[in-house]
Amino acid sequence: MQDKIRYELTAHAATVMAERKIPAAWVERVLQSPEGSESEVVEKIPDSNGKPEGG
Repeated sequence: MQDKIRYELTAHAATVMAERKIPAAWVERVLQSPEGSESEVVEKIPDSNGKPEGG
């Protein structure tokens, strides 16, 4: 079993989660086992050379 990830939501994130009825357990599950990462997305952008758009 993996250790529980420590995170802190911004006030905006907490508000949006409440408005959209997104359970904290969902967020924790994604943080613990993401299906992808930003670096994987950047690598798929043509001509990105591994840099974020505009970078």
